[in-house]
Amino acid sequence: MESFDEAILKHVVVGDGAMGSLVARDLQKESPLATARSILDGNLTHPEIIHSIHLSYIGAGANLITTNSFGASRARLERLGLSELATDVVSAAVKIARDAREASGQPVWIAGSISPLDTDWLLDANPTLEEQRLQFEEQAGILLEPGADLILLETFSRLDELLLAIEAVRHLNSNTPIVAHMTFDEQGEMESGEDGESAARRVHDTGMVQAMGVNCSLGPQASLAVLESLAPETDLPLSIMPNAGFAQRLGGRVLYPDMSRSYWETFAKGALQLGVRIL
Repeated sequence: MESFDEAILKHVVVGDGAMGSLVARDLQKESPLATARSILDGNLTHPEIIHSIHLSYIGAGANLITTNSFGASRARLERLGLSELATDVVSAAVKIARDAREASGQPVWIAGSISPLDTDWLLDANPTLEEQRLQFEEQAGILLEPGADLILLETFSRLDELLLAIEAVRHLNSNTPIVAHMTFDEQGEMESGEDGESAARRVHDTGMVQAMGVNCSLGPQASLAVLESLAPETDLPLSIMPNAGFAQRLGGRVLYPDMSRSYWETFAKGALQLGVRIL
């Protein structure tokens, strides 16, 4: 199996989709906090659910799957009452993904998912930049030790935090591929105020990532628009992993975006025209 770095220069890598949403579907709890806990704790209590999701994505054609570790910083796990299991929760996420890859018999890369740090912790503890960097570094180390092939920094809405996370991962490991994902609002700006052009330049100028792009945000078409602004500012491979968009209320009815095959074909063609390598 070729390296991930080589692959994204030669081919289009097909990623998976939502993880937490699918886990929550089977482990829904009474409160949002309980659901958030059950999604991550599920790595230990219900690994078969996460394993099945990975296999479904591989079966659908994904050759990049993402660990169920979004939101698993030590600070957030402590708030969820999982502090004593922090290492176990994250390392189990990688093991489940590896087991699914082995069971599928397919050449699949495993992306270790790292999200922004816990907002409540940042507000309450007011941690120093060094404390924040160590949180990212610790999680990256736990993901890489059992065998994640790359680190996916996803859904970062504050650019300085993304840059700090990139620095932390690279300080820990000089060779692991990093894919840096940002998320933008309806004005095409990050929460911290940067537009796509300026954000792309600053991420590119770190010289530390192998790909950059957009995830989550406001759905496929809005994400394409942001990616179009990012593309001229970097020669790095681009990545796009949008959510499905948001429901709208019209005439008393709740309508969701068109999820037809033709819609996704149109989206994929638009992404490829922009030079996307991770889709």
